[in-house]
Amino acid sequence: MSNSKRPHAPKEEKRGAQEIQLSHLDNRFSCQIDGTVIQNVKDYSLVQSSNGKALLNLTIEISAEVVSTTIQAQMQQHL
Repeated sequence: MSNSKRPHAPKEEKRGAQEIQLSHLDNRFSCQIDGTVIQNVKDYSLVQSSNGKALLNLTIEISAEVVSTTIQAQMQQHL
């Protein structure tokens, strides 16, 4: 009997809903995602994609240049 191990694909972790908090402070937004503070948020937008996921677009100021990033989160269905 062989004792060799076969490589396995990593298991995809099933995540629950992410907690996202946004608030407006002066000319910036305060943003926290699952308790992690996102600094220097200048603007944001939230849209729903065709596959049912919410796309949160954050515009973040870094070294006086404005860049944009996208974080995907599953949108919860409310009854």
